[in-house]
Amino acid sequence: MEIRKLVFPVDLSAVSAMIAPAVIAFGEAFDAEIHLVHAAVTMEEIAGIYGPDVLIGNFEKEVVQSAERELEKFEGKYFAAYPKRKRAVLQGDPVEVIIAYLEAELIDLVVMGTHGRKGLDKILFGSFADRMVRSSPVPVLTINPYRGT
Repeated sequence: MEIRKLVFPVDLSAVSAMIAPAVIAFGEAFDAEIHLVHAAVTMEEIAGIYGPDVLIGNFEKEVVQSAERELEKFEGKYFAAYPKRKRAVLQGDPVEVIIAYLEAELIDLVVMGTHGRKGLDKILFGSFADRMVRSSPVPVLTINPYRGT
């Protein structure tokens, strides 16, 4: 199996920062291009919130612009020394838009962190990592940031 491109789903949390060194290590090991990908929330994903289309459109535009700024800062802080990288802010359900991105960009591997949710938290919020593992057309490597990287 050849790994030329890998995706790192970045949620801009402390977990993303904690596993950035491991993502770089995988990128270096395979001489792979690293794609930093963030999925921005849309109004459709926020149940029960309705408003005029203009307000919704403005809200979503602001969310995307903010995400682009934050992802650029994240890239500069943790990946500035890594030469082969791209970044993308996607909009929509994180699993769905990242799966589409994997297919469009011909990605070979996903490297991502887990939040380690348990119990009621996991039942209420689900697990992005679990959904990615089940849905991804390419291998997904998950890293528990609390067990060392």
